Amino acid sequence: AIEFRTSGTLPNVWRVAQTNSRGEYQITGLPPGQYYVNVAGKPGIADTFIPQYSKGLPTQLQDYGFSDYYASTYFPGTTDPWSAARLDLLAGSTKNNVDIQISPVSYRRIRGTVIDDATGMRVSSAQLMIVPRDAPPDSRRTRNISLQKGAFEYGAIPGSYFLVAFANEAGQTYFGRTAIEVGKDPIDNISVRVSSGFRVTGRIFSGSSEADARSAISNVFVTLRPNPPSEPGILPPPTQPDLKRDLRDFQAPGVLNDGFIRSAVALPAAAATSDSDGRVNLAGVASWHYTVEVKTSLEEFYVKSIRMGSRDVFRDDLQLDMPPAGILEIELGRDAGSLDGRVADERSKPMDNIRVILVPADARPNRADRFKVAWTGPVGNFRMIQIPPGDYTLYAWENTEDDAWRDPEFLRLYKGRGTPVHIRARTAEHVETRVIPPWF
Repeated sequence: AIEFRTSGTLPNVWRVAQTNSRGEYQITGLPPGQYYVNVAGKPGIADTFIPQYSKGLPTQLQDYGFSDYYASTYFPGTTDPWSAARLDLLAGSTKNNVDIQISPVSYRRIRGTVIDDATGMRVSSAQLMIVPRDAPPDSRRTRNISLQKGAFEYGAIPGSYFLVAFANEAGQTYFGRTAIEVGKDPIDNISVRVSSGFRVTGRIFSGSSEADARSAISNVFVTLRPNPPSEPGILPPPTQPDLKRDLRDFQAPGVLNDGFIRSAVALPAAAATSDSDGRVNLAGVASWHYTVEVKTSLEEFYVKSIRMGSRDVFRDDLQLDMPPAGILEIELGRDAGSLDGRVADERSKPMDNIRVILVPADARPNRADRFKVAWTGPVGNFRMIQIPPGDYTLYAWENTEDDAWRDPEFLRLYKGRGTPVHIRARTAEHVETRVIPPWF
């Protein structure tokens, strides 16, 4: 099965087609835009038997040495979704020779147990998943693993994975993960240890010089937002892992049903507000990698730096596999600028309800707070605040997908179409820009 998926942080499936006996396919009726092409993995005997724990498997299946499964592959021929090539599809155009070569892969056995970190004993009741470490945000390649008396056995193709476990006892959620590398040999005696999480402490301040005395800032809201492949917010409240939720409910019509329940890794975000001393305490933090989100109502402030010891969290995100030894230091700059403006079409008619995006010159996709977003009003006007001084480009698309502007390949299509903006410290800037029509 061939899938066309739009680009963006949460790509949508637009069309699905089946190949004929010669491996040929054709997909029509696509709107202009950027797309990925994906060949869904061809199910083999492994998909029928391996996920089901059974001591009665035939000997050849217990050895996991067969090669009758074709892994999900992206154009031009990679199983890594982040290495997939985008197709720029113009209105009225046709893309030919979009050929993809797929290869059979072999499964390798994985055996292990889920352990309560506090007691050292097996956890008999838990939900366990195997998650490719390169999985895109929609987590379509995650799979549930069954437990029997705290033990599990599964077959996986070679690659890098997380084994992710959730347990729930007396209303308390326990979480754990273990990184594994599946190669040519079976893996035995893997332990996934679960706990109720740990505490991360931090401090919010402004000014790094002695004169500023690193003055503390209170009432700042800090959130540790789990990065993909976790999907916070996709499951209904309360924010509780529900690994048996069928993600087909969230997919576009026409998506191929391969019989699997596709599970979501949905970790709750940890959040807290800083006190009068600028201190912040985030409890119940699970082992994962996070983006640190900082919000304040004061217009003159913006996030200047985030550090955990020697690690530049502002650049590299926060990766936690154990309780951190240091504290999270968040420095706020207090010389933010602002921007107001107007969006009009080519005839100078003001454009209402247009999303306006301010993209920094040193755009980092993982720093969503650096991308300022506003919507125009009835006369095409908009306003943005808490902007760090520096150089930016302002875009006003008539229609675009959420967060597409965080993708450098998407911005490449609009080089020269945005309006350059320079934000000065403590200054209100004004700009007028033209709306960018749908991409053709």
